[in-house]
Amino acid sequence: MSIRSAFDSSRQFLHLLIDRFVAVRCEQVAASLTVTTLLALVPLITVSLVLFSGHPVFDALGSALRGFLLDNLLPQKAGDVIAKYSLQFSQNAGQLTSLGTLILAATVVITLLTIDRAFNAIFHVARPPRTLRRLLVYWSVITLGPLLLGGSIAATSYIASASLGLINEPVLVRSLLFRALPFIFVTVLLTFLYFAVPNRTIRLRDALTGGVVAAVLFALLQKLFGLYIARFPTYTLIYGAFASLPIFLVWLYLSWNLVLVGALITAVLPEFRWGSRVAPPFPGRNIFGALLVLRELGQAQRDGRGRSSHHLAVTSRQAEADCEQLLEHLREAAWIARDDEGAWMLARRLDGIALRDVFARFSFSPRCIPADAIDDVLTQRLLGLHEQAAERLSLSLAELFD
Repeated sequence: MSIRSAFDSSRQFLHLLIDRFVAVRCEQVAASLTVTTLLALVPLITVSLVLFSGHPVFDALGSALRGFLLDNLLPQKAGDVIAKYSLQFSQNAGQLTSLGTLILAATVVITLLTIDRAFNAIFHVARPPRTLRRLLVYWSVITLGPLLLGGSIAATSYIASASLGLINEPVLVRSLLFRALPFIFVTVLLTFLYFAVPNRTIRLRDALTGGVVAAVLFALLQKLFGLYIARFPTYTLIYGAFASLPIFLVWLYLSWNLVLVGALITAVLPEFRWGSRVAPPFPGRNIFGALLVLRELGQAQRDGRGRSSHHLAVTSRQAEADCEQLLEHLREAAWIARDDEGAWMLARRLDGIALRDVFARFSFSPRCIPADAIDDVLTQRLLGLHEQAAERLSLSLAELFD
């Protein structure tokens, strides 16, 4: 690959990334997550403390997790103060009334649903899972995540310390290893987030790429943020003892932006790889794509095999995210379904689907006109033209594809 082509590819990728960032309004989502995270911080810490304090064997895990968070996920200036007051607030959580407990629980739920909506928009998820299922998954992450993360940090640190002590490595090697461990843990955590949370198929290498880039940006942000606070103590001069709060808010906002950027990279990579294989946008693309998908599934029915989402996206020359949305619309119409292996197949024979039904589904349907507009003159004319066109589009898809 020449330097010019590499530059063009990089520019194209950045263009896709910026377009998706603006379309999803990531800066607004990050601001919303900043506020809800600030409100949900105390109940989250309370849950973690209950888990660790209820079992003495987890004391080492809790200590390892607290050290990891303070050293790697919080700004240096505000980390100690935030940890101090969060601990005090969480210890007072036991004195809350039932109403106060419900309000704290609601803040956690709002935070989780905001994250879920942002990821659905970034990954073009047309049909998110049910709310109860999503909350159960996220609550499992909240309750089990601290245990697994703390255990991993404690175990890895112990193994690394023991092995380095046995082989008597130089101090430089030890320093590099222990500096690399936090980066590895953050990468694994973000990769899991990008791979498991979206309600669609995500390639592990794409999630890993997004996780690595976000972790690198996170490490740079921590260093630059700490340097800025140390060299330009504006917040401290203005806010005095309360400087930790605005520092923490800015840190949360920037951190959430980086998390969303990693998700954007994961989502955009498949579209970028396809390049010229994706047909350019044109009027009626959804109708044409639906017909291509249904024709391919008709061939699959004759072959006695289903088709994967990736195969259908290639056949219809669509990005995988766009094809996923199209497939969900076709499934809602009860024209296609998934088999036990997750492959797509026809749910109806092609001779039972009329071309006018496809046009009504993806273009114009009289049923979509509001009731208060039925008497409008333009509406009546459109309805008449639609009825005339429907007669010409009454042939079945089996006749169209033969």
